[in-house]
Amino acid sequence: MRGCFPSRLAAVVVAVLCAGCCLPAAAEDLLEVYAQARGADPVLSGARAVRGEQQELAVQARAQLLPQWSAQWSESHQRDDGRQHQLTHSLSQVLVDLSRLRSWDAARTLVSAEDARVRAAEADLCARVARAYFGVLTAQATLATAQAIEDVYGQQVAQAQSRFEARLSASLDVEQARAYHELARGSTAQAREELLDARQALAQITGRMPGELQPLAPELAMLMPEPADPQAWVTQALRDNP
Repeated sequence: MRGCFPSRLAAVVVAVLCAGCCLPAAAEDLLEVYAQARGADPVLSGARAVRGEQQELAVQARAQLLPQWSAQWSESHQRDDGRQHQLTHSLSQVLVDLSRLRSWDAARTLVSAEDARVRAAEADLCARVARAYFGVLTAQATLATAQAIEDVYGQQVAQAQSRFEARLSASLDVEQARAYHELARGSTAQAREELLDARQALAQITGRMPGELQPLAPELAMLMPEPADPQAWVTQALRDNP
């Protein structure tokens, strides 16, 4: 019984993991999950809102440097001549106002700072989404492996019980198989809880509980660098980083 156990366990585990790669075409990929997070993440939304406010202040500061035009319309009634209409307008331009120039320059500087803050928030969100996404995939693979091991140990319990009833093995084999099966069940339960935690961590970023996630490709094509000469890359690095 014990001699065939490792090979059978390996076969079951490999079969389960391979089956996990055949998910439906509707599975969400990393880019789709990231798009959901961009619309739901409060940190990124807050950074964008602050940038929008600062951009509006910059527009108002620039408006103070533009020509100012004003118009006024009036209508009066006279007993003899009837109605009289009058339209007056004026156009003014401040040639030099250092305070307004400084205000506009400060506003543009703040806009640049908010742009950098938004880019930093986007980069941080990308890292958090990737970490949570692959955390779910890892938890799924761990659960699949734990479940496969539990199933194999369950089969070992049934086989040990049958052999014991046929008086082909001792009761110690049955007790040992049951002990291993209980340990495997505990590992499966823990893996299931870890998967739930991983899915909830991703849901906190995207705003909803994720569905099926697209796993990594079973084989990743490795592209050769162009050029293939290491010295060429050293030369380019020295040229681009004086």
